[in-house]
Amino acid sequence: LGPERTLALLSVNTADNMRMVAPYSMLKSLRTAYEQGFLLKDGRALQLLTEVDTVVFAKTGTLTQGQLQVSQIHAVHGVREDDLLSWAAAAESRQAHPIARAIVSEALRRSHVLPPSGEIHLELGYGISATLGQRTTRIGSQRFMELHGIAVPESLQGKAHTVHGRGRSLVYVAQDRSLLGLIELEPVLRPEVAEVLRALRRRNHGLYLLSGDEEAPTRALAEQLRLDDFTAQVLPGDKARIVHQLQQSGRKVCFVGDGITDAQALKQATVSISMGGASTVAMDSAQVVLMDAGLHRLPQLFDLAQDAKRTRNRLFLSAVVPAAVAVGGVYLAGFTQGTVAGLHLASMVVCAAIAAQPHQKQEG
Repeated sequence: LGPERTLALLSVNTADNMRMVAPYSMLKSLRTAYEQGFLLKDGRALQLLTEVDTVVFAKTGTLTQGQLQVSQIHAVHGVREDDLLSWAAAAESRQAHPIARAIVSEALRRSHVLPPSGEIHLELGYGISATLGQRTTRIGSQRFMELHGIAVPESLQGKAHTVHGRGRSLVYVAQDRSLLGLIELEPVLRPEVAEVLRALRRRNHGLYLLSGDEEAPTRALAEQLRLDDFTAQVLPGDKARIVHQLQQSGRKVCFVGDGITDAQALKQATVSISMGGASTVAMDSAQVVLMDAGLHRLPQLFDLAQDAKRTRNRLFLSAVVPAAVAVGGVYLAGFTQGTVAGLHLASMVVCAAIAAQPHQKQEG
């Protein structure tokens, strides 16, 4: 080639352009995300979101609104509904879980005076035990009652089956070793859930539901929302295990949750998302926080990730193609160092223009 063309060949360089514009492009994407209501705590999440093919939702506080409502109280014979509600509210008065808030809110709505509670013991995924006077009040799932040797009368077993068939949840309330009754809780779906799920289906994402609730109400909700699969009666550690199993099967999992019990699954997922107003543990564990207390912006996040990916691909091509032309030109067309430098400058200008181009505005 001779010394002049050899020098031209050695001056071909794509790395400088990428080092200049790639960080700027990423910072612009992060700023755009913030302006659209997303707090990206991990920049890698924006790239990983484009690989996601499965979205797993926690139930309470995520697909349903954070505040449940008490729809009915089923007391055993000889127990007054108001007494059952007062004891349950007193035991739950220091808790921030949606079930606790629903029970306490209903007691306050009925103007109940709550008895003072003593020592409280929380068993995540099962229930809570609280000392009220000289007696121990236990509130939780049927498994929690069985764990403490508390029998459920046949009269209430039939009611529990009926309630679960309506897609509602039940909380069992007992004192010492005797069951006092059941509190029926009605979940309220977030108004935006149906549209969000339709948008995710259009992206061919698999949709899964994980819930610590009984199987019947969880199944009813999954069928109502046309989800691909669900798992009920899930303990906190099980959520992370299920996410790991999906990953082992080759899926890229995005987990969306907002509770303390979701923290392990959020850490396990390929991409983790929480919402404004979620528990501190959930927001600390998540890579992305939807700053609005809702899911309506979730499809926009995937749109933003795809837009950022397209920008990265265009930057790569704008840096590599002129370099390839320069190399071919040196060998085949006698390009000199001046021509190569001109191509390099043109590539730099194009890359800078692409990096500065605003992201497509996503509709709210």
